[in-house]
Amino acid sequence: AGYPADRTPCDDNGILAARLLLDVYWREGREECLIDAAVIARLGLAVSPPNFQFKLLLLHVYRCLGAYGAAQEAYNGLDVKHILTDTLSYLMLPAAWQWAGLSRIRATADNFLRLDRDNRKDTAEYTFQAFRHGTYSKVSELYLLQKRLLSSLQLAVTRTDSLTLALADHASSLQDARSLLRSMNGTPLYTGEVLPCLVNAKEGSAEAAAAAAAAAA
Repeated sequence: AGYPADRTPCDDNGILAARLLLDVYWREGREECLIDAAVIARLGLAVSPPNFQFKLLLLHVYRCLGAYGAAQEAYNGLDVKHILTDTLSYLMLPAAWQWAGLSRIRATADNFLRLDRDNRKDTAEYTFQAFRHGTYSKVSELYLLQKRLLSSLQLAVTRTDSLTLALADHASSLQDARSLLRSMNGTPLYTGEVLPCLVNAKEGSAEAAAAAAAAAA
């Protein structure tokens, strides 16, 4: 209570201090620096809630500490949706695979693939409306947006994640997994110990899911 609703002039001091502590951690491996950086970032966020840089710092620090629950809470605080899914989901997905957060991976993949479908479906209509109303600058913006999404690396990663989740959910044997890959016009690239590990990774099995992620990496 009583804190300003906008960024404060001293925010940059807290951000700089936290980043310096992170540099010390990466250079010297002193884990206490991570704790100090988290304290500074949390205090800065309490004083200046609109400053997203404190949320990004907390997310980074929590990932370094292995605190997946806290990292997910920080990610949720960023309110990532729509086009931001393309630019920010990489901050959380690797940690979700590492800590078997399949629900987070599934939600992110569903949101991103829905964004891709909506973009493909609606762009033509929006472009027509822009031509109709004479707002030609919007035509260029819509084209660039569609081009960006179609060539998105994160979209390619998300499609791979969706395939991995399908294997985990529906394949009960190595043969089932190979059949599923063929039905998706995919190539059974996972061999040896990797694919059996993937097909046994179920939503309720954190250990199996973590092993699958580690093997895939």
